[in-house]
Amino acid sequence: MSTPASCTLTAILATSAPVGIVLRRGPTDQVCVIHWDLTCDQLEIGQWFKGRILAAALSPNGKWLVVFCSKRGRTWTSLSRAPYLTAHAVWHKDDHWTGGGCFLADNRLLLKHSEEEIRVNAFTGRIPDGMNVELADLRDIPGIELRAGSWEAEPVEWLREVPDLSPGTSPKWVKSARLGHKLIQTGRGRFLLEDPNRGLLVDVSSFDWRDLDLSTPGDFLFAVKGRLYRLKATKLFAGFKEAEEIVGASTLLADFTTLTFEQITAPVWALPS
Repeated sequence: MSTPASCTLTAILATSAPVGIVLRRGPTDQVCVIHWDLTCDQLEIGQWFKGRILAAALSPNGKWLVVFCSKRGRTWTSLSRAPYLTAHAVWHKDDHWTGGGCFLADNRLLLKHSEEEIRVNAFTGRIPDGMNVELADLRDIPGIELRAGSWEAEPVEWLREVPDLSPGTSPKWVKSARLGHKLIQTGRGRFLLEDPNRGLLVDVSSFDWRDLDLSTPGDFLFAVKGRLYRLKATKLFAGFKEAEEIVGASTLLADFTTLTFEQITAPVWALPS
């Protein structure tokens, strides 16, 4: 009996609609884009890509997807209708370091390409009607991609109890839920689930991906070894001390470990007009 190929999951949640996309990576150079309806946790396969997706962002309404792709030494940024990768517009690049972009609004895309790159490299397709594309070196706008994903900077003093912080370090990023709990990025690869009202502080860095569903009171969503989970916000206050306890108390939404490549054609509504 064959062993399923190892895979990892990451996800991007829309900020103004209860939808998201899941990126399933594995085996090497294969990525599947999956649509996620957060209202009922229904997951539907979109399209596969034989290459690498180095970065991705979703428009606030969940309708548009921008990805930074790599295949056979070539790189490019493309704009498509989520969860499909059939491009409406493609901006080619000549490096693997910066690309993609983020949405500042449903119709406002900030592209991580310089004017020089746009002048030298090819552009194919057509920018959709009503979509405004701006160029920016995002290094000049620290944290803009996190802010676009509903993360907020917190002063270091507020996180004094986090062991790997020291005076003078940069602000850390926090996503806050309605019930008062927070997900913290420390900036050193650590993620902490914190409830200041009940003294909850759990290190969830071992998960492949984690986020809070702000379309609910703050359900905790995460992925481990190709499996996607949800923990209801009300269960977060059970006094967990270890990440493993969270896994045991959560609902398994999907197991994508056995998923294999399939050639899928985008439906008519997702094609360029």
